[in-house]
Amino acid sequence: MSTNELPIFANPANLNYFFLTDYNSELEIEVIKQLFLRSKFGEMRLAIIGASHLFEINGRFAELLTCSPPDLRNVTKKHEFRKSHIFSHETIISSIRYTIKVQFEPFRDSIAFSESELEVRNQKPNLLHNFEPDSAITALSYSIDNEKFILKTWHTYPDFLTIVYSETKLTLL
Repeated sequence: MSTNELPIFANPANLNYFFLTDYNSELEIEVIKQLFLRSKFGEMRLAIIGASHLFEINGRFAELLTCSPPDLRNVTKKHEFRKSHIFSHETIISSIRYTIKVQFEPFRDSIAFSESELEVRNQKPNLLHNFEPDSAITALSYSIDNEKFILKTWHTYPDFLTIVYSETKLTLL
């Protein structure tokens, strides 16, 4: 499979959320695109992994949203999504409050959610990947200030007329 193709298992009904502690960055996860940030929160990694994403901070914890989970050790939370549900999770690690909210949204029509639709929503993704042949995208956008970090992600599933949207917030305590 090339990095421009969605995995065959890419189906929002197969989507899993993992909150990992003692995250081992040596896990075998296919990274398509990634970026690294430094802030008051520490060193962070944002990555597009297939039709999914990975968000890691300081090697202390990581968020993984994926249809095909790798062999994971030290999983403290695992939540399985079902289409049309809204999910949220909150915890405190060290001096950081971590919250995530995930929701499924239907496409307005059969036209795939696109980069131009992100622009209409006033989002300029920091990472974006288009998959062939169905024009699915995974996009990540972040904002940061002194006390708060916000990560927004969009994962589209045109064959299922679904967008999975997530918003993660880190707040210094």
